[in-house]
Amino acid sequence: DRTRMRRRDDAEALRISRWRQGYFVKHQDVSEVLGSSIDHVNKRRTHHTQSLILLTQDCDLVQNLEKEPFVEFIAGYEVSSHNPSLFHGKNPRRLQVQAIANDRKQEMLDISIHDRFRIPKQELLRLSPDGDRQLSVRDRKLLTGWIAKRYTRHAFPDEFNRRLRKSSKRMEKLFKTNSARRIIWNIFSNNGLRTPRSRIV
Repeated sequence: DRTRMRRRDDAEALRISRWRQGYFVKHQDVSEVLGSSIDHVNKRRTHHTQSLILLTQDCDLVQNLEKEPFVEFIAGYEVSSHNPSLFHGKNPRRLQVQAIANDRKQEMLDISIHDRFRIPKQELLRLSPDGDRQLSVRDRKLLTGWIAKRYTRHAFPDEFNRRLRKSSKRMEKLFKTNSARRIIWNIFSNNGLRTPRSRIV
């Protein structure tokens, strides 16, 4: 019928569009995309949103609207200070990545796992991605892997976490010592990662 044909046409239009996973929404389109959200959006935070990044995987992006009716975004906020504890996916709730502009200027973005939302896929047809900014391939993989890891990371008992927090500073000091480095080296070498040469006495 006509509805199904229109949905196929929309999917084909997205197929030839420039939208890809990790692409940014243009600054002037941010409010419109937020207004199309079907999910709860933290209005206080997103009022100052500077970046929206498309999360939807490329294959899902071009699927017809019956199979994949929505696309997902995550909000980012430009910050002036770098926080090493938020690099490389160390923190399960916050992440910092760099947006690279065409003039090679870099801006640090602070991202919260809770600032994800969906919009109807057809809303994307009226917009084009921001051609002036992009994530590096490394940061795009980091962002999607960080989100996936939220659902696959190991859960530890509360008592373990409590004791770990209590002794974290002592452990940090310990791992900086030469003796700790030797212990770690011995553990890995015993697992066959590196075998020291035998000495004939």
